[in-house]
Amino acid sequence: MEDELRRAIEALYGGSAASREAANAYLMNVMNRQEVWVAGLQILEKSETEYLRFFAANLLFTKSRRQKLLPSARDELAGRLLLLLEHEESKQVNERICVLLATLGLQAAIQGQENAILILTQRGLALLTQHNKPQLLRALASEIAVADASTTARHNLKNTLVRN
Repeated sequence: MEDELRRAIEALYGGSAASREAANAYLMNVMNRQEVWVAGLQILEKSETEYLRFFAANLLFTKSRRQKLLPSARDELAGRLLLLLEHEESKQVNERICVLLATLGLQAAIQGQENAILILTQRGLALLTQHNKPQLLRALASEIAVADASTTARHNLKNTLVRN
C-alpha cells in the first residue's frame, strides 16, 4: 500500500487533471483503511521528498481526527513521530507532525491518561530545537479548542498545559 499511496500523492502534485482526479478518488477511498496508518508513517519516515512527508503527516493528522487508535498503537505512533522530529528539517513537516502529536496526546488525555499531555510536551520539547519548540505548544493549544471532550475536560487540559 505504501507504493500506491506514494504514487497517488505524487499524482496530486504533478499529474494531469485526470490523474489528479483519480489520485484524489483513490485517497478518499482508502482513508478509512487501517493500512493507511502504516503506509503514511512509512512515507513520512522514508521519503526524501518534502511534499511527500508533508502530505503523509497531514494524512495521518486527518485520519487521527476521524479514527481513534488503540492506546498501544497510539503510543507507538507518537513515539515514532517524536523520533522523526529529531531529524526533520522542514518547518512545514515539523508543524504537521506537532499537530498530529498534539491530537494523539489529547486523545490519550481524554481517554484517561491524564499525564499524556505532560509526557508528550516534555518529550517533544526535549527533542525540538529551540526555534521549533513553540510549534508543539501552539499545536497543543489549538487542538485543545477542538478536542472531542466536554468543556470541563478541555478546561482541565488547558490548565495542565499552562502549568507545565
